[in-house]
Amino acid sequence: MVRTAKKKIDCGCPRVCDPIALKRSNSHFRCGDRIRKLMEKYKINETKACEAASDGSNAPCGPECRPTVCKNMTEFNKNEILDSLSKFESEKKVSNLSSDNNSERDGDDIDSIIHIDCGCPLVCDSVALNKGNPHFRCGSRITALMKKYEINETKACETASNGNDAPCGSECRPTKCKKMKKLTKDAIIASLSKSEWPDPPFEKYEGVAVVTKVLWPEDLDLLKQMLCLFTAAYNRHHNYDIIVFTTLPWDAEKIKELQDFALPAKLSVEMDSPSLSDHLDKMTEDEIKYLKRRCGVEPNKKLTWFHHCSEPDYPKASTVPLAYGWQAEFRAYHIWKHPALSKYKYMMWLDSDALCTKNWDRDPMKYMVENDLVVMFDNFPQGSTSHKELNEKMMKAYGRKVCYIGVNEAGTFYTKPCEQENEIATIGHIHGFHHITNLDFYRSEKNLKALGMLIENKKFSRFWDDQLAVTYPAAMEAPERSWDYRANGLNFGIHHNGQLDGKEKNDVFGYITWFNNNKKGWEAGMKLCDGYMVSHG
Repeated sequence: MVRTAKKKIDCGCPRVCDPIALKRSNSHFRCGDRIRKLMEKYKINETKACEAASDGSNAPCGPECRPTVCKNMTEFNKNEILDSLSKFESEKKVSNLSSDNNSERDGDDIDSIIHIDCGCPLVCDSVALNKGNPHFRCGSRITALMKKYEINETKACETASNGNDAPCGSECRPTKCKKMKKLTKDAIIASLSKSEWPDPPFEKYEGVAVVTKVLWPEDLDLLKQMLCLFTAAYNRHHNYDIIVFTTLPWDAEKIKELQDFALPAKLSVEMDSPSLSDHLDKMTEDEIKYLKRRCGVEPNKKLTWFHHCSEPDYPKASTVPLAYGWQAEFRAYHIWKHPALSKYKYMMWLDSDALCTKNWDRDPMKYMVENDLVVMFDNFPQGSTSHKELNEKMMKAYGRKVCYIGVNEAGTFYTKPCEQENEIATIGHIHGFHHITNLDFYRSEKNLKALGMLIENKKFSRFWDDQLAVTYPAAMEAPERSWDYRANGLNFGIHHNGQLDGKEKNDVFGYITWFNNNKKGWEAGMKLCDGYMVSHG
Protein backbone atom coordinates (compact mmCIF):
# COMPACT_ATOMS: atom_id res chain seq x y z
CA MET A 1 0.00 0.00 0.00
CA VAL A 2 1.42 3.37 -1.04
CA ARG A 3 0.90 6.18 1.46
CA THR A 4 0.47 9.74 0.27
CA ALA A 5 2.86 12.12 1.98
CA LYS A 6 1.18 14.71 4.18
CA LYS A 7 1.28 18.27 2.91
CA LYS A 8 3.91 20.21 4.79
CA ILE A 9 2.37 22.77 7.16
CA ASP A 10 4.19 25.97 8.12
CA CYS A 11 1.35 28.56 8.34
CA GLY A 12 3.30 30.85 6.05
CA CYS A 13 6.14 31.11 8.59
CA PRO A 14 8.63 28.32 7.85
CA ARG A 15 11.36 29.87 10.01
CA VAL A 16 9.39 29.58 13.25
CA CYS A 17 6.37 27.32 12.61
CA ASP A 18 8.71 24.37 12.45
CA PRO A 19 8.33 20.68 13.46
CA ILE A 20 8.87 21.57 17.12
CA ALA A 21 6.13 24.21 17.07
CA LEU A 22 3.77 21.85 15.21
CA LYS A 23 4.21 19.20 17.92
CA ARG A 24 2.99 21.60 20.59
CA SER A 25 -0.33 20.44 22.08
CA ASN A 26 -3.11 21.13 24.54
CA SER A 27 -5.08 18.48 26.41
CA HIS A 28 -6.88 17.44 23.21
CA PHE A 29 -4.80 18.00 20.07
CA ARG A 30 -1.33 18.44 18.66
CA CYS A 31 -0.91 21.66 16.71
CA GLY A 32 -0.12 20.18 13.30
CA ASP A 33 -2.85 17.53 13.59
CA ARG A 34 -5.42 20.15 14.58
CA ILE A 35 -4.57 22.35 11.60
CA ARG A 36 -4.98 19.43 9.19
CA LYS A 37 -8.25 18.36 10.78
CA LEU A 38 -9.70 21.86 10.51
CA MET A 39 -8.68 22.06 6.86
CA GLU A 40 -10.27 18.70 6.07
CA LYS A 41 -13.42 19.06 8.16
CA TYR A 42 -14.37 22.61 7.23
CA LYS A 43 -12.75 22.80 3.79
CA ILE A 44 -10.76 25.88 4.73
CA ASN A 45 -7.28 26.91 3.63
CA GLU A 46 -4.13 26.53 5.68
CA THR A 47 -3.97 30.19 6.75
CA LYS A 48 -7.47 30.17 8.22
CA ALA A 49 -6.92 26.80 9.90
CA CYS A 50 -3.64 27.99 11.45
CA GLU A 51 -5.34 31.13 12.75
CA ALA A 52 -8.17 29.11 14.32
CA ALA A 53 -5.81 26.54 15.84
CA SER A 54 -3.66 29.21 17.50
CA ASP A 55 -6.36 31.60 18.73
CA GLY A 56 -7.17 31.35 22.42
CA SER A 57 -5.40 30.68 25.69
CA ASN A 58 -5.88 26.90 25.38
CA ALA A 59 -5.17 26.62 21.67
CA PRO A 60 -2.89 23.73 20.63
CA CYS A 61 -0.76 26.01 18.45
CA GLY A 62 1.26 28.96 19.68
CA PRO A 63 1.91 32.41 18.19
CA GLU A 64 4.74 31.00 16.07
CA CYS A 65 2.06 29.25 13.95
CA ARG A 66 -0.44 32.11 13.95
CA PRO A 67 -0.19 33.87 10.56
CA THR A 68 -1.07 37.33 11.86
CA VAL A 69 1.77 37.14 14.40
CA CYS A 70 4.46 34.80 13.14
CA LYS A 71 5.41 36.76 10.03
CA ASN A 72 7.15 39.26 12.30
CA MET A 73 9.23 36.51 13.95
CA THR A 74 12.59 35.08 13.02
CA GLU A 75 14.54 32.19 14.47
CA PHE A 76 16.65 34.83 16.23
CA ASN A 77 13.93 36.87 17.97
CA LYS A 78 11.37 34.09 18.38
CA ASN A 79 11.97 33.36 22.06
CA GLU A 80 12.04 37.01 23.08
CA ILE A 81 8.79 37.73 21.24
CA LEU A 82 7.08 34.64 22.64
CA ASP A 83 8.11 35.57 26.18
CA SER A 84 6.91 39.13 25.70
CA LEU A 85 3.65 38.05 24.07
CA SER A 86 3.01 35.63 26.92
CA LYS A 87 3.47 38.42 29.45
CA PHE A 88 1.37 40.81 27.36
CA GLU A 89 -1.51 38.33 27.02
CA SER A 90 -1.42 37.54 30.75
CA GLU A 91 -1.58 41.22 31.65
CA LYS A 92 -4.38 41.79 29.14
CA LYS A 93 -6.41 38.87 30.51
CA VAL A 94 -6.07 40.08 34.11
CA SER A 95 -6.97 43.62 33.02
CA ASN A 96 -10.06 42.49 31.12
CA LEU A 97 -11.32 40.27 33.91
CA SER A 98 -10.84 42.94 36.57
CA SER A 99 -12.25 45.77 34.50
CA ASP A 100 -15.37 44.24 33.00
CA ASN A 101 -17.23 41.47 34.76
CA ASN A 102 -19.39 40.91 31.70
CA SER A 103 -16.51 40.48 29.27
CA GLU A 104 -16.45 36.67 29.45
CA ARG A 105 -19.69 35.99 27.63
CA ASP A 106 -20.42 32.44 26.58
CA GLY A 107 -16.81 31.47 25.73
CA ASP A 108 -16.19 31.12 22.01
CA ASP A 109 -15.30 27.75 20.53
CA ILE A 110 -13.64 28.83 17.28
CA ASP A 111 -13.52 25.29 15.92
CA SER A 112 -17.29 25.01 16.34
CA ILE A 113 -18.38 28.36 14.91
CA ILE A 114 -15.91 28.46 12.03
CA HIS A 115 -18.47 26.84 9.70
CA ILE A 116 -21.69 28.43 11.02
CA ASP A 117 -23.66 30.54 8.58
CA CYS A 118 -27.28 29.59 9.42
CA GLY A 119 -27.79 28.67 5.78
CA CYS A 120 -27.15 32.27 4.69
CA PRO A 121 -23.44 32.67 3.96
CA LEU A 122 -23.89 36.01 2.18
CA VAL A 123 -25.23 37.80 5.25
CA CYS A 124 -24.62 35.58 8.29
CA ASP A 125 -20.88 36.22 8.17
CA SER A 126 -18.19 36.80 10.79
CA VAL A 127 -19.49 40.32 11.47
CA ALA A 128 -23.06 39.13 12.01
CA LEU A 129 -21.84 36.28 14.24
CA ASN A 130 -19.90 38.80 16.37
CA LYS A 131 -23.03 40.82 17.18
CA GLY A 132 -24.46 40.36 20.62
CA ASN A 133 -26.64 41.45 23.50
CA PRO A 134 -25.45 42.17 27.06
CA HIS A 135 -25.11 38.43 27.73
CA PHE A 136 -24.02 36.57 24.60
CA ARG A 137 -22.40 36.92 21.23
CA CYS A 138 -24.37 35.53 18.31
CA GLY A 139 -21.93 32.83 17.17
CA SER A 140 -21.18 31.77 20.74
CA ARG A 141 -24.87 31.48 21.56
CA ILE A 142 -25.62 29.35 18.51
CA THR A 143 -22.74 27.02 19.40
CA ALA A 144 -23.86 26.77 23.04
CA LEU A 145 -27.45 25.97 22.06
CA MET A 146 -26.33 23.24 19.67
CA LYS A 147 -24.16 21.63 22.33
CA LYS A 148 -26.47 22.03 25.31
CA TYR A 149 -29.71 20.92 23.67
CA GLU A 150 -28.22 18.72 20.93
CA ILE A 151 -30.11 20.58 18.23
CA ASN A 152 -29.04 21.27 14.68
CA GLU A 153 -27.63 24.54 13.40
CA THR A 154 -30.86 25.74 11.78
CA LYS A 155 -32.88 25.40 14.97
CA ALA A 156 -30.13 26.97 17.08
CA CYS A 157 -29.86 29.92 14.68
CA GLU A 158 -33.62 30.45 14.77
CA THR A 159 -33.66 30.40 18.57
CA ALA A 160 -30.67 32.73 18.91
CA SER A 161 -32.24 35.32 16.60
CA ASN A 162 -35.83 35.21 17.88
CA GLY A 163 -36.85 38.16 20.05
CA ASN A 164 -36.11 41.86 20.43
CA ASP A 165 -33.11 41.23 22.67
CA ALA A 166 -31.73 38.20 20.84
CA PRO A 167 -27.95 38.17 20.34
CA CYS A 168 -28.31 37.38 16.63
CA GLY A 169 -29.95 39.60 14.05
CA SER A 170 -32.25 38.70 11.19
CA GLU A 171 -29.24 38.04 8.94
CA CYS A 172 -28.67 34.81 10.94
CA ARG A 173 -32.34 33.83 11.20
CA PRO A 174 -32.96 31.01 8.70
CA THR A 175 -36.61 31.91 8.10
CA LYS A 176 -35.64 35.45 7.05
CA CYS A 177 -32.04 35.60 5.91
CA LYS A 178 -32.15 33.52 2.72
CA LYS A 179 -33.59 36.40 0.70
CA MET A 180 -31.43 39.07 2.29
CA LYS A 181 -28.52 40.88 0.65
CA LYS A 182 -25.67 42.48 2.53
CA LEU A 183 -26.12 46.25 2.62
CA THR A 184 -23.27 48.52 1.57
CA LYS A 185 -22.02 51.25 3.88
CA ASP A 186 -23.51 53.89 1.57
CA ALA A 187 -26.90 52.18 1.69
CA ILE A 188 -26.82 51.99 5.48
CA ILE A 189 -25.89 55.66 5.80
CA ALA A 190 -28.63 56.65 3.34
CA SER A 191 -31.18 54.76 5.46
CA LEU A 192 -30.42 56.68 8.67
CA SER A 193 -33.23 58.69 10.22
CA LYS A 194 -33.34 62.46 9.89
CA SER A 195 -32.46 62.76 13.59
CA GLU A 196 -29.05 61.22 12.83
CA TRP A 197 -28.02 64.21 10.70
CA PRO A 198 -26.80 67.66 11.81
CA ASP A 199 -28.89 70.67 10.85
CA PRO A 200 -27.38 72.58 9.15
CA PRO A 201 -25.05 70.01 7.56
CA PHE A 202 -21.38 70.11 8.52
CA GLU A 203 -19.01 71.81 6.10
CA LYS A 204 -15.95 69.94 4.84
CA TYR A 205 -12.63 71.77 5.32
CA GLU A 206 -9.48 71.38 3.27
CA GLY A 207 -6.22 69.92 4.55
CA VAL A 208 -7.63 67.68 7.30
CA ALA A 209 -6.24 64.23 8.10
CA VAL A 210 -7.56 61.77 10.68
CA VAL A 211 -4.52 60.09 12.23
CA THR A 212 -3.89 57.17 14.55
CA LYS A 213 -1.07 54.75 15.37
CA VAL A 214 -0.74 51.03 16.06
CA LEU A 215 2.13 48.65 16.63
CA TRP A 216 1.48 46.01 14.00
CA PRO A 217 -1.09 44.33 11.72
CA GLU A 218 -2.50 42.41 14.69
CA ASP A 219 -4.39 45.63 15.43
CA LEU A 220 -6.51 45.41 12.26
CA ASP A 221 -9.76 44.53 14.04
CA LEU A 222 -9.15 47.16 16.71
CA LEU A 223 -8.78 49.76 13.96
CA LYS A 224 -11.97 48.59 12.27
CA GLN A 225 -13.88 49.10 15.51
CA MET A 226 -12.47 52.56 16.18
CA LEU A 227 -12.80 53.80 12.60
CA CYS A 228 -16.32 52.44 12.24
CA LEU A 229 -17.49 54.20 15.40
CA PHE A 230 -15.74 57.41 14.37
CA THR A 231 -17.40 57.21 10.96
CA ALA A 232 -20.81 56.70 12.55
CA ALA A 233 -20.28 59.61 14.94
CA TYR A 234 -18.61 62.11 12.62
CA ASN A 235 -16.61 61.19 9.54
CA ARG A 236 -19.60 60.01 7.46
CA HIS A 237 -20.29 63.72 6.99
CA HIS A 238 -16.80 64.47 5.60
CA ASN A 239 -14.88 61.30 4.69
CA TYR A 240 -11.63 62.99 5.69
CA ASP A 241 -8.45 61.12 4.70
CA ILE A 242 -7.21 58.61 7.28
CA ILE A 243 -3.56 57.85 8.04
CA VAL A 244 -2.58 54.84 10.15
CA PHE A 245 1.01 54.82 11.41
CA THR A 246 2.53 51.43 12.22
CA THR A 247 5.86 50.32 13.67
CA LEU A 248 5.88 46.81 12.19
CA PRO A 249 5.04 46.36 8.49
CA TRP A 250 1.68 45.23 7.13
CA ASP A 251 1.25 42.97 4.13
CA ALA A 252 -0.61 44.29 1.09
CA GLU A 253 -3.63 42.09 1.75
CA LYS A 254 -4.29 43.54 5.18
CA ILE A 255 -3.73 47.11 3.97
CA LYS A 256 -6.29 46.62 1.21
CA GLU A 257 -8.75 45.08 3.66
CA LEU A 258 -8.58 48.16 5.88
CA GLN A 259 -8.68 50.53 2.91
CA ASP A 260 -11.79 48.83 1.56
CA PHE A 261 -13.35 48.98 5.01
CA ALA A 262 -12.75 52.74 5.27
CA LEU A 263 -14.23 53.62 1.87
CA PRO A 264 -15.30 56.11 0.67
CA ALA A 265 -12.68 57.77 2.91
CA LYS A 266 -9.14 57.42 1.58
CA LEU A 267 -6.85 55.47 3.95
CA SER A 268 -3.11 54.82 3.93
CA VAL A 269 -0.92 52.73 6.24
CA GLU A 270 2.46 54.36 6.82
CA MET A 271 5.61 53.11 8.53
CA ASP A 272 6.51 55.31 11.49
CA SER A 273 9.87 53.73 12.15
CA PRO A 274 12.82 52.00 10.57
CA SER A 275 13.46 48.51 11.92
CA LEU A 276 14.68 48.23 15.49
CA SER A 277 18.04 47.01 14.20
CA ASP A 278 18.32 50.20 12.12
CA HIS A 279 17.67 52.26 15.25
CA LEU A 280 20.37 50.34 17.11
CA ASP A 281 22.85 50.74 14.26
CA LYS A 282 22.71 54.50 14.79
CA MET A 283 23.36 54.23 18.54
CA THR A 284 26.73 53.99 20.24
CA GLU A 285 27.82 50.85 22.04
CA ASP A 286 27.33 52.56 25.40
CA GLU A 287 23.83 53.69 24.43
CA ILE A 288 22.88 50.14 23.46
CA LYS A 289 24.29 48.74 26.72
CA TYR A 290 22.28 51.31 28.68
CA LEU A 291 19.11 50.52 26.73
CA LYS A 292 19.54 46.79 27.38
CA ARG A 293 19.93 47.50 31.10
CA ARG A 294 16.73 49.55 30.97
CA CYS A 295 14.95 46.64 29.31
CA GLY A 296 16.43 43.84 31.43
CA VAL A 297 18.09 42.22 28.41
CA GLU A 298 21.37 40.37 28.79
CA PRO A 299 24.28 41.82 26.78
CA ASN A 300 24.39 38.83 24.41
CA LYS A 301 20.62 38.80 23.77
CA LYS A 302 18.67 40.71 21.13
CA LEU A 303 16.27 43.51 21.93
CA THR A 304 12.72 43.40 20.56
CA TRP A 305 9.90 45.93 20.52
CA PHE A 306 8.14 43.76 23.11
CA HIS A 307 10.71 44.01 25.90
CA HIS A 308 9.49 46.01 28.91
CA CYS A 309 11.80 48.91 29.71
CA SER A 310 12.16 51.27 32.66
CA GLU A 311 13.83 54.69 32.87
CA PRO A 312 16.16 54.83 35.89
CA ASP A 313 16.83 58.54 35.32
CA TYR A 314 13.11 59.28 35.66
CA PRO A 315 11.61 57.11 38.45
CA LYS A 316 8.10 58.43 37.76
CA ALA A 317 8.18 57.12 34.19
CA SER A 318 6.18 53.95 33.58
CA THR A 319 7.79 50.63 32.69
CA VAL A 320 6.42 49.91 29.23
CA PRO A 321 7.25 47.83 26.15
CA LEU A 322 10.03 49.37 24.08
CA ALA A 323 7.48 49.96 21.31
CA TYR A 324 5.56 52.28 23.65
CA GLY A 325 8.73 54.23 24.29
CA TRP A 326 9.17 54.63 20.55
CA GLN A 327 5.53 55.64 20.18
CA ALA A 328 6.05 58.44 22.70
CA GLU A 329 9.18 59.62 20.90
CA PHE A 330 7.56 59.40 17.47
CA ARG A 331 4.46 61.34 18.49
CA ALA A 332 6.50 63.91 20.41
CA TYR A 333 8.78 64.87 17.53
CA HIS A 334 9.11 62.70 14.42
CA ILE A 335 5.43 62.75 13.47
CA TRP A 336 5.50 66.49 12.71
CA LYS A 337 8.14 65.87 10.02
CA HIS A 338 6.63 62.74 8.50
CA PRO A 339 6.16 63.02 4.71
CA ALA A 340 2.69 61.45 4.93
CA LEU A 341 1.43 64.59 6.71
CA SER A 342 3.20 67.16 4.56
CA LYS A 343 0.17 68.06 2.44
CA TYR A 344 -2.18 68.52 5.41
CA LYS A 345 -2.69 71.50 7.71
CA TYR A 346 -4.77 69.85 10.43
CA MET A 347 -4.34 66.54 12.24
CA MET A 348 -7.34 65.08 14.03
CA TRP A 349 -5.74 62.50 16.32
CA LEU A 350 -7.61 59.51 17.75
CA ASP A 351 -5.96 56.68 19.68
CA SER A 352 -6.90 53.29 18.29
CA ASP A 353 -8.85 52.62 21.51
CA ALA A 354 -10.65 55.99 21.60
CA LEU A 355 -14.22 54.87 20.91
CA CYS A 356 -17.14 57.13 20.04
CA THR A 357 -20.45 56.66 21.86
CA LYS A 358 -22.80 59.04 20.01
CA ASN A 359 -23.19 61.38 17.07
CA TRP A 360 -21.12 64.55 17.27
CA ASP A 361 -23.66 67.36 17.33
CA ARG A 362 -21.08 70.05 16.59
CA ASP A 363 -18.13 70.11 14.23
CA PRO A 364 -14.81 70.72 16.02
CA MET A 365 -13.12 71.52 12.70
CA LYS A 366 -15.41 74.54 12.31
CA TYR A 367 -14.10 75.88 15.64
CA MET A 368 -10.54 75.01 14.70
CA VAL A 369 -10.53 76.68 11.28
CA GLU A 370 -12.72 79.71 11.90
CA ASN A 371 -10.84 80.69 15.05
CA ASP A 372 -7.37 79.92 13.66
CA LEU A 373 -6.59 77.66 16.62
CA VAL A 374 -3.33 75.80 17.15
CA VAL A 375 -4.86 73.01 19.24
CA MET A 376 -8.23 71.79 20.53
CA PHE A 377 -8.36 69.08 23.16
CA ASP A 378 -10.90 66.82 24.82
CA ASN A 379 -9.29 66.65 28.25
CA PHE A 380 -6.78 68.63 30.29
CA PRO A 381 -4.84 67.92 32.43
CA GLN A 382 -3.95 64.25 32.21
CA GLY A 383 -0.79 63.79 34.20
CA SER A 384 2.07 66.27 34.32
CA THR A 385 5.81 66.63 33.91
CA SER A 386 7.89 68.16 36.67
CA HIS A 387 11.67 68.15 36.34
CA LYS A 388 14.50 70.64 36.44
CA GLU A 389 15.47 69.57 32.92
CA LEU A 390 12.12 70.90 31.71
CA ASN A 391 13.04 74.38 33.00
CA GLU A 392 16.32 74.16 31.11
CA LYS A 393 14.63 73.00 27.91
CA MET A 394 12.12 75.88 28.06
CA MET A 395 14.85 78.47 28.54
CA LYS A 396 16.92 76.98 25.73
CA ALA A 397 14.00 76.83 23.29
CA TYR A 398 11.95 79.92 24.14
CA GLY A 399 14.17 82.10 26.32
CA ARG A 400 11.70 81.97 29.20
CA LYS A 401 9.99 79.45 31.43
CA VAL A 402 6.55 78.94 32.92
CA CYS A 403 5.74 76.87 35.95
CA TYR A 404 2.01 76.32 35.44
CA ILE A 405 -0.51 75.89 32.61
CA GLY A 406 -4.26 76.08 33.19
CA VAL A 407 -7.59 76.59 31.39
CA ASN A 408 -9.36 79.88 32.11
CA GLU A 409 -13.08 80.72 32.15
CA ALA A 410 -12.98 81.44 28.42
CA GLY A 411 -11.84 77.86 27.81
CA THR A 412 -8.31 78.70 26.64
CA PHE A 413 -4.85 78.08 28.05
CA TYR A 414 -3.15 80.55 30.34
CA THR A 415 0.28 80.30 31.94
CA LYS A 416 1.95 81.46 35.13
CA PRO A 417 5.66 82.30 35.27
CA CYS A 418 7.93 80.71 37.82
CA GLU A 419 7.87 82.92 40.92
CA GLN A 420 11.24 81.85 42.29
CA GLU A 421 14.53 81.30 40.52
CA ASN A 422 14.84 77.65 41.59
CA GLU A 423 11.15 76.74 41.24
CA ILE A 424 10.64 73.54 39.25
CA ALA A 425 7.99 73.74 36.55
CA THR A 426 5.00 71.39 36.76
CA ILE A 427 3.35 71.27 33.37
CA GLY A 428 0.01 69.49 32.94
CA HIS A 429 -0.63 67.49 29.78
CA ILE A 430 -3.25 67.56 27.07
CA HIS A 431 -4.73 64.06 27.17
CA GLY A 432 -3.28 62.18 24.22
CA PHE A 433 -6.24 60.01 23.20
CA HIS A 434 -7.86 62.79 21.15
CA HIS A 435 -6.92 66.28 20.04
CA ILE A 436 -6.77 68.39 16.89
CA THR A 437 -3.55 70.19 16.02
CA ASN A 438 -2.52 72.82 13.50
CA LEU A 439 0.39 71.11 11.77
CA ASP A 440 1.82 74.35 10.38
CA PHE A 441 2.19 75.63 13.94
CA TYR A 442 3.90 72.53 15.34
CA ARG A 443 6.26 72.09 12.42
CA SER A 444 7.31 75.74 12.38
CA GLU A 445 11.07 76.15 12.72
CA LYS A 446 10.90 77.44 16.29
CA ASN A 447 8.49 74.84 17.65
CA LEU A 448 10.05 71.92 15.82
CA LYS A 449 13.41 72.91 17.25
CA ALA A 450 11.87 73.06 20.73
CA LEU A 451 10.37 69.59 20.34
CA GLY A 452 13.70 68.25 19.12
CA MET A 453 15.31 69.62 22.28
CA LEU A 454 12.58 67.98 24.34
CA ILE A 455 13.60 64.47 23.30
CA GLU A 456 17.30 65.00 22.58
CA ASN A 457 19.57 62.32 24.07
CA LYS A 458 16.48 60.54 25.46
CA LYS A 459 16.01 57.65 23.05
CA PHE A 460 12.80 55.62 23.52
CA SER A 461 11.73 57.75 26.48
CA ARG A 462 8.21 57.57 27.84
CA PHE A 463 8.96 60.43 30.24
CA TRP A 464 9.40 63.11 27.56
CA ASP A 465 6.26 62.04 25.79
CA ASP A 466 3.74 63.15 23.20
CA GLN A 467 1.24 64.59 25.69
CA LEU A 468 3.83 67.06 26.95
CA ALA A 469 4.93 67.73 23.36
CA VAL A 470 1.42 68.69 22.22
CA THR A 471 0.88 70.92 25.26
CA TYR A 472 4.22 72.66 25.54
CA PRO A 473 4.54 74.73 22.31
CA ALA A 474 0.87 75.73 22.35
CA ALA A 475 1.09 77.06 25.91
CA MET A 476 4.37 78.86 25.30
CA GLU A 477 3.53 80.46 21.95
CA ALA A 478 -0.27 80.65 21.57
CA PRO A 479 -2.21 79.96 24.79
CA GLU A 480 -5.21 82.03 23.66
CA ARG A 481 -5.48 79.84 20.51
CA SER A 482 -5.53 76.60 22.53
CA TRP A 483 -9.12 75.61 23.33
CA ASP A 484 -10.73 73.05 25.61
CA TYR A 485 -13.69 71.12 24.15
CA ARG A 486 -16.03 71.09 27.14
CA ALA A 487 -15.34 74.71 28.10
CA ASN A 488 -16.38 75.70 24.58
CA GLY A 489 -19.57 73.64 24.49
CA LEU A 490 -18.30 70.46 22.80
CA ASN A 491 -19.27 67.23 24.57
CA PHE A 492 -18.59 64.17 22.42
CA GLY A 493 -18.48 61.38 25.02
CA ILE A 494 -15.43 59.55 23.65
CA HIS A 495 -14.84 56.35 25.62
CA HIS A 496 -11.23 55.70 26.60
CA ASN A 497 -9.95 53.60 29.51
CA GLY A 498 -13.45 53.41 30.97
CA GLN A 499 -14.00 57.17 30.98
CA LEU A 500 -15.92 59.60 28.77
CA ASP A 501 -13.80 62.43 27.39
CA GLY A 502 -11.26 61.62 30.10
CA LYS A 503 -13.49 63.34 32.66
CA GLU A 504 -16.12 61.00 34.11
CA LYS A 505 -16.57 57.25 34.36
CA ASN A 506 -18.74 55.57 31.77
CA ASP A 507 -21.66 53.42 32.98
CA VAL A 508 -19.41 50.36 32.67
CA PHE A 509 -15.67 50.20 32.13
CA GLY A 510 -15.77 47.87 29.13
CA TYR A 511 -16.91 49.32 25.82
CA ILE A 512 -18.29 46.06 24.40
CA THR A 513 -20.71 45.73 27.30
CA TRP A 514 -21.59 49.42 27.07
CA PHE A 515 -22.27 49.14 23.34
CA ASN A 516 -24.50 46.08 23.67
CA ASN A 517 -26.43 47.79 26.48
CA ASN A 518 -26.86 51.10 24.62
CA LYS A 519 -26.64 50.50 20.87
CA LYS A 520 -30.38 50.79 20.31
CA GLY A 521 -30.15 54.42 21.42
CA TRP A 522 -27.55 55.22 18.76
CA GLU A 523 -28.94 54.35 15.35
CA ALA A 524 -25.87 55.18 13.28
CA GLY A 525 -23.55 53.30 15.62
CA MET A 526 -25.74 50.20 15.70
CA LYS A 527 -26.43 50.04 11.96
CA LEU A 528 -22.84 50.67 10.88
CA CYS A 529 -20.79 49.03 13.62
CA ASP A 530 -22.68 46.24 15.38
CA GLY A 531 -20.51 43.16 14.91
CA TYR A 532 -17.19 45.00 14.94
CA MET A 533 -16.77 45.23 18.71
CA VAL A 534 -13.49 43.61 19.78
CA SER A 535 -11.97 46.01 22.33
CA HIS A 536 -13.18 47.17 25.73
CA GLY A 537 -11.36 50.47 25.20
